[in-house]
Parts: sequence; structure tokens; C-alpha cells
Amino acid sequence: VIESGVFCDKRGGFMDAFRTDFARALGAKHAIAGGAAMLLMHAIPGAIDAGAGDEIIVDPVVQFHAIACLWNNVVPVWADVRASDFLMDPDTVEAKITKRTRAIWVTHLWGFPAEVDRLRAIADSHGLYLLEDCAHMLLGRYRGRFVGRWGHFGTYSFNMGKQLPTGEGGMAICDDDRLAFELDRRIIFGESPEVLSSNYRMT
Repeated sequence: VIESGVFCDKRGGFMDAFRTDFARALGAKHAIAGGAAMLLMHAIPGAIDAGAGDEIIVDPVVQFHAIACLWNNVVPVWADVRASDFLMDPDTVEAKITKRTRAIWVTHLWGFPAEVDRLRAIADSHGLYLLEDCAHMLLGRYRGRFVGRWGHFGTYSFNMGKQLPTGEGGMAICDDDRLAFELDRRIIFGESPEVLSSNYRMT
């Protein structure tokens, strides 16, 4: 990277290789890099067309999803967690769903997987998105499938305290072409943004 003289996310460079390898490792169609997992989370509500007055169900232990909602004028709605493992309790989720709910945002915490099979079933039955925060569980599996592959988006952190540290940075994976496009164009817009975007590129 130093010898290349290119320290930004330039198409055709090292970041393209990183995205390709990351997606392949997890069996995903798309990987979208960001300056931090939190910045990807800032962009995801817009990518799923959640905005003012909409709701996303989140858990109360990890605050990142609620903050990302507030950045987008989306109302975070708290589901409960189990006292035994602090992971989202699917039994408390369905009662929180309203006509304004757009997604369920779940955390895999401290290397322990949430019950994403049940959460995906709930999401599908109500026409909602399932969003997974996998910052604590890179390449971890639940019922034989990688976490991050149960939801419509899975996000990962490359912070120094995580399993693949790059200083800062993050990656989101998904299989849907439209969702990948919508997230990617919110990460960096160049000169003429078509949607509310920022410069969330990873170095």
C-alpha cells in the first residue's frame, strides 16, 4: 500500500481486493467497506428507505443501532434481552412491531450468536429487514451459517479491539444488488449526490 502511493479507497486498488476476498470468505455476493462499522450503520437506514417517523427495533445493550437510527430521524424501539446472555430475546420482538416498523437490528455480542433464525422468520412474516451487527463475531457461525448471512445486511468492525484490526474500518455484506447499490452510494458520493450521502470511505 505504501509503495503504491494510493492511501484512499481507489477503484481497482487494494480495497477492491479486500472487498472481494471478504465477500468470498463469507459467501456473500457484495461487500461494502466503510471508515468504521458505525459509519456503515449511519448509512444503512437510508439504504433500506427508512426515514422520518419510521421505526427500527433494536436491543438496549449496544447503543450503536439506536444512534444510527437517530441520525436518520428513525425511531429506535427497544426489544428486551435475556438476562442469561444479554442477546435480543425474539419473544419480545413481535409485540414491538407496528405499521411503521422497517427493520429489526440485532447484535451478536461478545462472540455469542443471537437467535437470528427466529428473528429472520419474524422479519419475513412481517415484510421487514433483518440487520445484523457482527462486530464481535467475525467468521462465527450460528446453526452452520455465518452470522451476517442470516440478515439482509451484516456489518463487521475492524477497530483495534476486534478480530481483524486495521486501526479503524468496517465492512457490510449483502446478497441483494439493489441494497448493495443503495448502501454504496451513501458511502461516497463524488461531486453530485443523488441521495443524502457522506464521505464514509475506509482508507
